[in-house]
Amino acid sequence: MSGKNSIVIGGGISGLSAAIYLAKQGRTVKLIEQHARLGGRANLLTVDGFKFDTGPSWYWMPDVFARVFADWGYNIEDLLNLHRLDPSYQIIASRDYIEKFGIRTIFADAGTTAAFKVPAGLPAFMALANRLDPHNELEGFFKEAENRYNLGMHDFCLRPSVSFREFCSLADIRKFFSLSLFTGYRDYVAKFTSNPLLQRILEFGVLFLGDLPSRMPAMYSMMAYADVALGTWYPQGGMYKIVEALEYVARDVGVELLLGTAVTGVSVQGSKVVEIVTESGSKLPADEVVSSVDYAFFESLLPKRYRNYSARYWQKRTTSPSALIFYLGVKGKISKLLHHNLFFDTDVDKHLHGVYDNCSVDNPAFYVSMASKTDSSVAPAGCENLFVLIPLGGSASYDEDALYKNVLGRIEDFCGASLNICVKEVFRPQDFDLNFHSLNNNAYGLSNALLQTAIFKPKLVNHRLRNLYYAGQTTVPGGGVPPCLLSGKVVAEYIEKGARSSGNSASHA
Repeated sequence: MSGKNSIVIGGGISGLSAAIYLAKQGRTVKLIEQHARLGGRANLLTVDGFKFDTGPSWYWMPDVFARVFADWGYNIEDLLNLHRLDPSYQIIASRDYIEKFGIRTIFADAGTTAAFKVPAGLPAFMALANRLDPHNELEGFFKEAENRYNLGMHDFCLRPSVSFREFCSLADIRKFFSLSLFTGYRDYVAKFTSNPLLQRILEFGVLFLGDLPSRMPAMYSMMAYADVALGTWYPQGGMYKIVEALEYVARDVGVELLLGTAVTGVSVQGSKVVEIVTESGSKLPADEVVSSVDYAFFESLLPKRYRNYSARYWQKRTTSPSALIFYLGVKGKISKLLHHNLFFDTDVDKHLHGVYDNCSVDNPAFYVSMASKTDSSVAPAGCENLFVLIPLGGSASYDEDALYKNVLGRIEDFCGASLNICVKEVFRPQDFDLNFHSLNNNAYGLSNALLQTAIFKPKLVNHRLRNLYYAGQTTVPGGGVPPCLLSGKVVAEYIEKGARSSGNSASHA
């Protein structure tokens, strides 16, 4: 037993993961969460019998979940009832697109648009790919993608990335050459298939990473492997069941949860944090502190001399997009929507460029989740729950009513019927700041562009306070539920090892 008092700030995925790992090391752990419920962005909205997951809605990389829970001594299948979706999702495209590329035969007709269902599993996907492009070389693509996935999620993501020395072995240099770090992802995909639909499917996973496929390195083919080979899953009861499973484990290993408690500052003696100050004026003693809340926000609570990064540094970071989200309860069943639906029936590239240039959009690509397709517990009998997400720039101007009418009209056109909406809730870009203190209203943390990956991310150690650490989507490994689970592991193991390289004291302007 270490006898250390550890405080984790933030009860999202990474904070819960860090708290559990620290408790398993024998530390006395308090987790402080400003809201009355755990989960952070991964939360739950309940209205009139409808349940909506308000944050992550895709369960990818099941091997990461299983490994993390196994680290703690738990079988994830005892805590979550997991169901693999087949088809994984569908892409709704315009007839113009279908006619242009001669792929009508593999689409299901519906109004002025048509739907392409992406099958689960690599064999089924390859069978369809061979129909679309008999000359494709995607077997080679997926072989390389699997290698990158294993390197990324089983090796590089587990490194604290506090020093370049972590990546300087001859073996690592050889690994880097296999990652095609300086090849753009879109150009890389085009080497393996000329079919535009296959190209867009293989680019889809990269959209979670916070930049245009053309600007992301080819190493992120690992996301296509996660999508096609490892599959899209769903925990019965909703994605919030993940948070409930984490809460169960946290309580079981002795983590003390302090909910509805906002942190307003720290007390420092010498080069260490000695107390966490809360909004009520309480001061909680700490031997070590992990902040898993928004990095830039937490640093704003520190006196300037103790911050890792300046305001100018944060202004220069490229954040992921924000989002306008509609939670809709619908009376009646909807046959044509699947659990996951991508409305790419517009100029997707034009919309994405608008997002990253912080421009207003009027005819966006968007995503619809209808978990009630899989899970009857999330909507009243005879009803459906829709989660409609429109990516937007964090500071872009937008007309909410016009966007709502646009996307609702396109959903109805695809479904061939009007929707009887009885519940409507809205989450706006500014709500990411109001609820989570998100830098530039981002939804997924920093972009994972090459110069914001691994060693180039904000460090998980504070350079000036030797017992203050960081976890979450703004530091390593990055955004998304699996990386955030691993973030808790990485920071807890770093603390346990007591490793701190001499290069960590360098300041950042």
